This record gives sequence, structure tokens and C-alpha cells, in this order.
Amino acid sequence: RCGLWDWSLSASALIWSESMYRMLGLEGRGHLPRAEILSRLHADDADLFERIERDARTGHCQFDNLFRMQHENGAWVWLRMRAVIDAAAETESPRLLGIVMDVTHERHAEEEVHRADARLRDAIESISEAFVVWDENNRLVMCNSKYRDFHGLASELIRRGVNYKVLMANAHEPRVVIEIDRGSEPESGARAYEAQFHDGRWLLISERPTNDGGYVSVGT
Repeated sequence: RCGLWDWSLSASALIWSESMYRMLGLEGRGHLPRAEILSRLHADDADLFERIERDARTGHCQFDNLFRMQHENGAWVWLRMRAVIDAAAETESPRLLGIVMDVTHERHAEEEVHRADARLRDAIESISEAFVVWDENNRLVMCNSKYRDFHGLASELIRRGVNYKVLMANAHEPRVVIEIDRGSEPESGARAYEAQFHDGRWLLISERPTNDGGYVSVGT
């Protein structure tokens, strides 16, 4: 899943390794016209050569580019190029040497993580309870708008990693807090209490620790 590029920036063709051809379902080795590469680049990555040439003109010697090229079967292949300018090459035009890696699986896995995170956030936002998760250092992981509204918190304060004390310093504290002894497992660290807020609403708040040392709180 790796290929090699060798390119004199003034040349109209690049030298590709045989493995680079195979990554795109092609047969061949050696020179490939720049126009052929351009025809396979994704529309969003069509400026790849322009970016490399611009960076080379401004003195860059190392390059790290992520782009997509079309496989012979029509699928898009995500590629990462890490390259350097060959300072030892005695040529008028800079010579770029690079390794290109197929990172399609990694990109798809990353996209799936983002989709899963978005689904989780949508689910948490849609529930009727106030919900918040804190990490083992009492920093905010995530919460929904109902939690923010109950505490009168400005949306700009709600950001991942903000400390509990910082957030609570800007929050509307409950007027009344009543600890509830329901005979639940004290060894687990779980607790429950009722709290009355300034608008007259009462909340039953249940807190339970998480496996990583943080805790989750749900208010009904």
C-alpha cells in the first residue's frame, strides 16, 4: 500500500514505481504524464500540483499532502504523500522525491467515528432529561441543551475540556438541594438528590461513576 514518486517540477511526466500503479489498478511502471494524473485527481484535490509548486517556490523542502485519486474500478482512493526536495540533485528544476501511502481504510474509519459521534450527540440532545458527562479530572466531556438551560449557562461556555469549577462559577445554582437515600449501592459511588431551581422547577438528579473515573449525571 505504498508507492514512490520521482518528479522534476519542470517535467511534464512523473516517474512512478510499479506499486504506485498497482494501488490504482493500473499496469505499468516508469513515466506517467502529469495530465493523466490530473485526470484521476478528485475535483477537490485538482490543485495538488499547484500547491506543491507554490510551496517549492517559497522555500519548502518537505511536503505532506492528502488527496484522492480514482482507481481503475471507479472508486476513490485516499492517498497521503510525504515528500522532500532532493537537495543533492544538480538540476535546474527542483526534484521532488516522495512516498505515497494508501490511507483509504484509515480515512473511512475516521469518518465512521465522526458519524458515530454525531449520532451519539443527536441522541443525547433528543432525550427529555438534562444530561452531562465529566471526565476523571472534572472536565466537561459533553452535555445537552437542557442541562445548559437548567443552569442558565451561555452556549459559548459549553466547550469540551472546561473545568467543572469554572463552569459552575457561571451557573445558576439550585436554591434547594436534598440528598436522597434510596438504599442504592454506596460502594459504587452513585448518588441521587432533588434540587429546586429559581424558576420553581424541581429536578431529580442521578449521578453514576464511569469506568474511566469520570461520572455521568441525568436530571429528570
